[in-house]
Amino acid sequence: MENWNRRQFLATGTAALAALGLSGCDGGDDKSASPKGRGEAVHFLDLDGRRITLDRPAGRIVTLGPPYAAMAVAVHGSPDRLVGIHPRARDMYSRSFVREMFPEIMTIPTNIAVGGDFTPNVEGIARLQPDIVVQWAEMGDALIAPLENAGITVARYRSLEAGAEATLAAMLTMFGEMIGDTARAERLNAQRAQTGRRLAEMVGTLSDASRQRVLLMTRTGEAMYASGGGSEGLYSYYIYRAGGINVAEALPDYSPVSREQIAALDPDVILLFGSDGETPRSIFGDPVLQSTQAALQRRVYVLPTGSHYWGAIGPDDALTQIWLAELLYPDRLEKTLRGEMRETYRAMFDQDFSDARIDEILMLETNGISAGYERFRV
Repeated sequence: MENWNRRQFLATGTAALAALGLSGCDGGDDKSASPKGRGEAVHFLDLDGRRITLDRPAGRIVTLGPPYAAMAVAVHGSPDRLVGIHPRARDMYSRSFVREMFPEIMTIPTNIAVGGDFTPNVEGIARLQPDIVVQWAEMGDALIAPLENAGITVARYRSLEAGAEATLAAMLTMFGEMIGDTARAERLNAQRAQTGRRLAEMVGTLSDASRQRVLLMTRTGEAMYASGGGSEGLYSYYIYRAGGINVAEALPDYSPVSREQIAALDPDVILLFGSDGETPRSIFGDPVLQSTQAALQRRVYVLPTGSHYWGAIGPDDALTQIWLAELLYPDRLEKTLRGEMRETYRAMFDQDFSDARIDEILMLETNGISAGYERFRV
């Protein structure tokens, strides 16, 4: 066969992480944070369309959502400008190669949210003396007004009507504009656009009958959750970009499900949002779920963690799409993922990744028991 070379954006870093039982971490005042950026004033629009002016490039940034921290690190090339991150972002980095590259990221204060949620701890944030705080706007002014009333500049995140891809591109650009350097954002957006075009060409060759049926699920103990939604859904939009169909499309964005419901959906492929110790064996050995086509064909995979959780929208999201497309349609795509990873992470960090590091990101040992995963080996 021929080879072919969101709306709820923030929630991609919230619902699954909350289900994993991740609570707020400690974190105090940051006395050794990077100095404020120097240079001329910068001007940019946030995703709410508000014009923001800073008298110098932002050197002290607080991000109140896990995806925001990942985007800042990717666009800035390091965590040097972050002085406060959400506690769930710290947990994300505890599983990521970013911790190895930048150990200091684990010491960035996390006492910026009340109760591990997204209600800002205004006093804690003010002590960090941020140049700007990036905050979710879709829950109304209750999450923003307390910060602005304290004289803190806020850049608002709001999903764009054009969809998740456009929102991600705009968010990356905004993080570049706030420091007066959009070079990395431009490279990442260009790479994502190229990937999108290539995958769209491949998807256009698929018949409806050949589209693979995918379920993304999270397990927390005995509880199970399915990611619902369609082509612009909470976790599901990248499934469609890769040519798949979300078998849980009719469900709300993030829904508790029983084993029997999953068996009735009978997906061709199951993706597991990674928690500590997660493995495809949890599906292969389950007395109910082992009857699904995904288990019978051994097409169960734990989502990797790169600079961000794959499967929860982030700066290396295009890699998730390529990874999944190669798993769904191995006979229609060349094996380009490892090269794409090197290119993407070089654009973020100006470093060449070793084969060993790429193996770790792809979880070759964990996913190696599943069908077709050998294509990702060197």
